[in-house]
Amino acid sequence: EAPLLPPAVLCCSAGSVILESPDLSVMEGDDVTLRCRNKMPSFDLSADFYKDDVLIRSSDTGNMSIHSISKSHEGCYKCNMSGAGESAERQLTVTGEELQFCHMVQFQITKLKFLIYAKCELYFSLRQSAARRHGGHCSPHQTV
Repeated sequence: EAPLLPPAVLCCSAGSVILESPDLSVMEGDDVTLRCRNKMPSFDLSADFYKDDVLIRSSDTGNMSIHSISKSHEGCYKCNMSGAGESAERQLTVTGEELQFCHMVQFQITKLKFLIYAKCELYFSLRQSAARRHGGHCSPHQTV
């Protein structure tokens, strides 16, 4: 079974039933677990899971795993625990590979900017040290 991702903010339910889902959008291909739980102690963990108000799965454990998630899994999810009530709806958003690629490019650009900045800082630091050693003036033939 897929690991439970960090739960979203749990204050979204007026009743005693909470649907725990990922905080942020998930990447295509990831495994996601939705967890339905009752704030009130209960031995009955069974829950029905709905996507866009259509029953999609019943579970004896209160968990629903979606393996290798895709764009078709996007929608509003909620759960219902018999005798306890229904959770608030949670939006599940799936981001594609193109967004992952953009994040990777953005990371590489940031990394490159940092390397350039660090090399410039080192260059100017070495120049200042050399200038101080030579009384603040470099002869035209000296290089750092």
